[in-house]
Amino acid sequence: MMSWMFINAGIMGGTGEIVEGGIGNVAAESMRVSGAPAKALIASTYLFVASYAPTWGEFRPAKPVRKDHV
Repeated sequence: MMSWMFINAGIMGGTGEIVEGGIGNVAAESMRVSGAPAKALIASTYLFVASYAPTWGEFRPAKPVRKDHV
């Protein structure tokens, strides 16, 4: 998971463009990434989320465990 975050930081630090005041005056949208780096940023963020589930996510079986052993 840490690797995906470092990849995201490298993409944003290397190719990101800081937008003063935010994109469309939205302060939360203060960085712009476009082109192939944007696609790589989306992919590595997706893979970060996908790697979270089997490592730190809670375990819940797909089918509930039967409690009454008849």
